[in-house]
Amino acid sequence: MGRPVRHTDCSTLFRRTVIALLPVWVQCLNNKLQIKTAVFSHLVPPAVSGTAVRIYRLFQSLDPASYCIITSRDIGGADDLHGRMRLPCTYHRLPSEWRRIKGPASGRWSPIFDWLNVWLKVVQRGRNLARVLKSENCRTILAYSGDLEDIPAAWWAARKAGCALILVFDDDYLNQWTDPVKHHCARLVEPWVVRAAAGIFTISEFGRDEYIRRYGVSSTVLHSLAPENVGAPPNQVLMRYPPEPVKILFTGSVYHANYDAIMTLIKGLKMMSDCKACLHIYTPQSPVGLDRQGISGPLVVHPIVDPSQIGAIQTDADILFLPLGFCTHIPEVLRTACPAKLADYLVSGRPILAYAPPNSFLAWFVRKNGCALLVDQADPRAISEAILRLQRDPELRLQLVQHAYTCAAKTFNGNINRKVFVDHINEWSQAPHTKS
Repeated sequence: MGRPVRHTDCSTLFRRTVIALLPVWVQCLNNKLQIKTAVFSHLVPPAVSGTAVRIYRLFQSLDPASYCIITSRDIGGADDLHGRMRLPCTYHRLPSEWRRIKGPASGRWSPIFDWLNVWLKVVQRGRNLARVLKSENCRTILAYSGDLEDIPAAWWAARKAGCALILVFDDDYLNQWTDPVKHHCARLVEPWVVRAAAGIFTISEFGRDEYIRRYGVSSTVLHSLAPENVGAPPNQVLMRYPPEPVKILFTGSVYHANYDAIMTLIKGLKMMSDCKACLHIYTPQSPVGLDRQGISGPLVVHPIVDPSQIGAIQTDADILFLPLGFCTHIPEVLRTACPAKLADYLVSGRPILAYAPPNSFLAWFVRKNGCALLVDQADPRAISEAILRLQRDPELRLQLVQHAYTCAAKTFNGNINRKVFVDHINEWSQAPHTKS
């Protein structure tokens, strides 16, 4: 005789189903914003910037109803080059601050009027921001530090709307302003805003340590997110050989933080006689504009391309150049900076040539992880020697690429970092905050 058939009633079946799916539901809840959050930044997707890319990758898989985007600048249409990087949430463009105290354009009293107008702009922007927070019923505001007035305006609006204030320092807020008036305003703002925030994100361990040193305030390091679905690391890393020139690639904006680094690379390329090399730059800047800055020589300047194409362009290069300037007006900013493109470079399958001051986070990170060949001296000959070393040593290239993949999976993993981000937002949003 066969075994008797057991009949399971509906209540038992439902209970078993709930128990089986409970871990899945918990996982979903842990990766979801529990309180509606406003993302406030001067640069937002689909803008061409590291900050905009960071925001896009953090929020692209989150529920668009759980957040909104607010900016004080033009957003850009969905039909532009980077339109596909536009997030599916609600966007708000704050009105321009039209009120201004008229004063002399130059002279003894000019800085005083400039200082007053900064604070007038803060008040106007804060009021406009508070209105949006209330209309969207946001309980948390995530404020990025790229604009001088955004941080104090976010503090003002958070108090008016009864929101928790969370800061994201993607640069050194205090030291990125070289103008004396702006630097003075930032020096006044930073201490009390940092201490008033419910939580703080920094993009590097050096940035985290700096805020501990300045104010005794802890923060959470939130590294950039690497692109997903990049595949396994290659088994060999080939390069072009003479007579074809070595293709060195840089993607991103060329500006005061890397002018001298790119010029030093070009000087190094001109010194090379045994091996020819050419720098290819994909940038929003025009060739004429770069030439005015003294950036000319063995290089080809390309316009920006669709984000979906940049991975293939990086893969086609022989060497990826990751520069930070040695001779700039913002050495403290560069010391703690972590370029957003580092995450993309690490999963490109190509060797990275990093050029950075020896006391910078980037130099420390490369030494620690062995994920790039580092030049930490402002010497064009050292750069040319590093290029020749990469060109002649296939084992070194393979080692650097394999370490880069390992580093990306450990430090720039999208799923891990996004979960850290969401968990902290949910925790900090519960912190007590005041409504004025």
